[in-house]
Amino acid sequence: MKTGALVFSLLLAGCTGLAAPKPVSTRLQTGSLSVIRSDGSRCEAALMGVAPWAGRIDACDLGYTVTPDPGPNPLHWLLTGFVRAIGTPDLIAPAARIDLTDASGKSYGFRSPQR
Repeated sequence: MKTGALVFSLLLAGCTGLAAPKPVSTRLQTGSLSVIRSDGSRCEAALMGVAPWAGRIDACDLGYTVTPDPGPNPLHWLLTGFVRAIGTPDLIAPAARIDLTDASGKSYGFRSPQR
C-alpha cells in the first residue's frame, strides 16, 4: 500500500511540473514589450506603429494588449519629455496597462512602470 501511495505521489509531482510557466512581470520600452515568466524565461514582442498595440507572442503562447495611460502622473510626463529630449527615451518606461492572455484564456494584468 505504501508503494502505491509513493508512486501516486511521484506521478502527481511530475504532472505539476508540466504546467506552463506563467507571466510574472513585464517591461515596456519604446518599441518593445518583454515578458518574464515564472520559469525565468523571457519573451519579447516588437511594438510597431501607433498605440494601442495588440498581438501575439508565439514563443510564449501569449496574446497581449498594451494601452497607454491617458493621464499619467504629471511628474512622469515631464521626466519622459526631458529624457526624450536628451536622446535617452528608454530611461523611463512609458505609462501603460499591459494585458496578457495565455492559451487557456487566463488573463494577467500589469502596469508600466511597475509600482
